Amino acid sequence: MGEMLDDPDKRNALMPIIRADRKMFEDYAGQNHEPIDCDVVAVCGTEDPQASHNDTEAWRDFTQRTASVHQTTQ
Repeated sequence: MGEMLDDPDKRNALMPIIRADRKMFEDYAGQNHEPIDCDVVAVCGTEDPQASHNDTEAWRDFTQRTASVHQTTQ
């Protein structure tokens, strides 16, 4: 996953999807839900002002299964 996000063209294609996921997380986090029953892949950038590595790690709390967290450089 990291090599995909290190490539500027691929990163630009993925960022809208990642930002939409972030918005979904913010909306979901404001409510009391049971953890989901699927694997989660969470990604943040080292220079991302909206999603710190700690924020991204929080996805682990929202799944009953495996959560993998990746951090990439801009």
